[in-house]
Amino acid sequence: MEKVLVLSNDNIFNMNIKRLVKSYLVEVTTAEVNVNIINKTLKLYNPNVLIIHHTLKCSNISILLDYLVTNKVIPVIYINNVSNFGNIYNVMNDIYFMNMDEMKISSLLEFGIDFFIKLGVQYSFLNKKVEQLEHKLEEEKYVLNAKFKLMKDKNMSEEEAYMFILKQSMDQRVSKVSIAKEILKN
Repeated sequence: MEKVLVLSNDNIFNMNIKRLVKSYLVEVTTAEVNVNIINKTLKLYNPNVLIIHHTLKCSNISILLDYLVTNKVIPVIYINNVSNFGNIYNVMNDIYFMNMDEMKISSLLEFGIDFFIKLGVQYSFLNKKVEQLEHKLEEEKYVLNAKFKLMKDKNMSEEEAYMFILKQSMDQRVSKVSIAKEILKN
């Protein structure tokens, strides 16, 4: 089940959140947090979305929000009131941040949580794809450098160098990258 962590020091707000958000497991903590201990708090509760209420005791909320949002640690919904708005301008346009007026949470909160959970799934999927592509690119660099070395040292054409690496790979039943690394060692 998807989890939502609420950081708030307002007991009435905390009860309202639990009433409003019925589709998700809601955990509430009133402990004081800061940038130094937020990761421990997140590991303890392991939420998908973080809701921070403007009453939260925090030495510097803008630094905390900046850390969470710009580093894509977790999507944040910041429940704000009109008098407490100026300190969050650094993260206002980030996709991992949603500023919500406290008077409108009954109509918007569920939408915001759904959006961030879907965003988190997409972000995880895209991160895995990026890692796969980076790995593939790293492997291609080895093969490319080995081709250039063969072209230079053995006077081969690019196609001949590639075919040499490919043939060695098939003959030895190892990857092209393994062959490329051996060529580059010598």
